[in-house]
Amino acid sequence: MDEYESISNFNIRLRDIANTFFALGEKMSEEKLVRKILISLSKKFDMKVTAIEEAQDLSSIK
Repeated sequence: MDEYESISNFNIRLRDIANTFFALGEKMSEEKLVRKILISLSKKFDMKVTAIEEAQDLSSIK
């Protein structure tokens, strides 16, 4: 994620990548997509990422 990119634009970009994988026959689970989002966020979201990872079962986040 770019430092000045909005979450909405980042999510759209990541969904486009996931859709491309799907179109090529590769499936990306929701859990894997959530993990990629959390890993790819900029440093300003570190505290929120930590809170989400500690409080939630990532397989249940959509």
